[in-house]
Amino acid sequence: MGIILSAIFLLAANAVTVWLLSAYPLAEYMTIEGPTPWQYINVGLVFWLLHMLLYPILNIISTPLRWLTLGLSSLLLHGVIVYVTERALLFFESTTTLSVEHTWVYFVVGAVLSLVNTV
Repeated sequence: MGIILSAIFLLAANAVTVWLLSAYPLAEYMTIEGPTPWQYINVGLVFWLLHMLLYPILNIISTPLRWLTLGLSSLLLHGVIVYVTERALLFFESTTTLSVEHTWVYFVVGAVLSLVNTV
């Protein structure tokens, strides 16, 4: 039961974080079309699934790069996860579309969402 509650909490935390990031500090650079609570949950769910499935694989592949950059390449990995989240929503023709304007926004959103997933 604890794993299910943890997963639900992380999903809710990701949805709230995406809502806060797209509404306040990054409103000009990151948009979600048709912003209803379900679409924020949809983006949070896709990010959470990719973070749980894809991040460990990318983490193993990029281990030498992490050693050379003293861990800073993990920001790059989280930016890649946000980019893949954006593309996955487009690929599956979801009613939710996440659009990010600049490259640096991928890294900021990825860093904030990774902090939320860590806590």
